[in-house]
Amino acid sequence: MESSQRFTGRHTNYDRFRPGYPPELVERIEIVTNLSKNAEIADIGSGTGIFSGYFVEKGYSVTAVEPNDDMRAIAEKKLDSFKNFHSQPHQAEHTGIPDHSIDLIIAAQSFHWFDLNRTIDEFRRILRPGGYVALIWNQRSTHEPFQKAYDAVIQTYAQDYDSVNHQTLENSEYTQVFRKGQFEHHTWPYQQSFDLDGLIGRMRSSSYCPPETSTAYSDLLADINELFNRFQHQGKVAFNYKSSLLVGRI
Repeated sequence: MESSQRFTGRHTNYDRFRPGYPPELVERIEIVTNLSKNAEIADIGSGTGIFSGYFVEKGYSVTAVEPNDDMRAIAEKKLDSFKNFHSQPHQAEHTGIPDHSIDLIIAAQSFHWFDLNRTIDEFRRILRPGGYVALIWNQRSTHEPFQKAYDAVIQTYAQDYDSVNHQTLENSEYTQVFRKGQFEHHTWPYQQSFDLDGLIGRMRSSSYCPPETSTAYSDLLADINELFNRFQHQGKVAFNYKSSLLVGRI
């Protein structure tokens, strides 16, 4: 399946149940890049606008580039009332953004979907001299007993799980985007708390979740119910993340 279509039909669950990001992460980007209030930001693979929203609400001008119509429509519904929010239906490799017009490129939970070499060329084309790139991921913990068990269940039924898993970012090809391999890497803890419906919604938001009409999905849902009942405390389970930021020049 084309990467831009992997979240078609998952957009509502994605926006409702995917995690946000620590405020400290956003603040660190502002500090490292010495971001001025007049800065032009491009959010590439912006999805439902979860990360764009942090910068839009701070008053920055943000151009959100998202090829998936369903995901982009949610972002526009949430953020179109802000005059400093601009939405475009393009891809990372061809953003449609004018040459050398961007001070900061952000890609939150999206860079692993891009063609690396073509995207680097496009980033260099649209960045102003001295501009920065910030790559952000929420890496789901697999160390706690519940999350270790959840990961095992997901791996049993998930489509292409290994190809979209990104647990070792600092040692990955993603670092090639930065000039001479020089970048800052920071992490922060982040947590979500789910009841059973929320846990199922979180599961459904993943690109590798089996189709809801499949036998695999029915079996997965049964295992998720059992998992929740085994680990819930006062009707909730905790999802722990490591929010990772890679930021530098290219």
